[in-house]
Amino acid sequence: YRPLPLQNQRAIAAVLGSLDDKIEQNRRTARALERLARAIFRAWFVDFEPVKAKAAGAASFPSMPQPVYDALPINFIDSELGPVPEGWGVGKLGDCCHINQRTVRSGEIDGEIEYVDISSVTVGRLTGVQRVPFAEAPSRARRRVGHGDTIWSCVRPNHKSYLFIHSPPERRIVSTGFAVMSPGEFGASFLHEVTTQPEFVHYLVSNADGSAYPAVRADHFASATVTRPPKQLRDAFEALTMPLRDLFASAEREAAQLAEVRDYLLPQLLTGQVPVEVGDA
Repeated sequence: YRPLPLQNQRAIAAVLGSLDDKIEQNRRTARALERLARAIFRAWFVDFEPVKAKAAGAASFPSMPQPVYDALPINFIDSELGPVPEGWGVGKLGDCCHINQRTVRSGEIDGEIEYVDISSVTVGRLTGVQRVPFAEAPSRARRRVGHGDTIWSCVRPNHKSYLFIHSPPERRIVSTGFAVMSPGEFGASFLHEVTTQPEFVHYLVSNADGSAYPAVRADHFASATVTRPPKQLRDAFEALTMPLRDLFASAEREAAQLAEVRDYLLPQLLTGQVPVEVGDA
């Protein structure tokens, strides 16, 4: 093996460094958009800041459409979840979304699928998929997912292995170890935020059975008590935050694609199969 000249090494480092910088920039953007959507949710639906602002005499609230703000109450009522704005309901999550509604049967799919197992999902991130013929896929590869679904690992809920599904390939199949929640009364963005708040995580952890592998069941998700804000307010949240999720998904996809390009180029640059102009360094 003959080392590359120092100038060539620097040129390669510059190329790869530019890719790494863009990848990190995209990931920072994605995280910032995610934090923004979460902050809006907590302000509107957990801390009730717009209602409190209106009760204090404010004429508007940042980011909230004026007609929606004008329709807000100024009083609170008691509920089993504590004080909630007047006119808000409280109910079970299973009445507000669909849980595990799409199951694929053995032999139903010809050809290859993209399989997602529990180990491939971290806190809001997908780390990889297994491309495998459906006939050879694990027996747990049975849950179909669609755009706007939120998946949650039923095993070890304290690990917070959940994911928002954005524009999945048609043959994306996930493990039956996930609870797959699909929009119903609750829109996709609102549903995701409701089911990933610290309070919801605490509920799942406290209801998990087993010591070595504590797990929850689909009925635990369905029986969770949640607030049911007025439709106008939920629709406003969807309109405001779904574009953020679109941008988030786009940034994540581009970062993943750039990482693949970087990993593909690295050995070819080092062996000289792909030349780099030294003057570009």
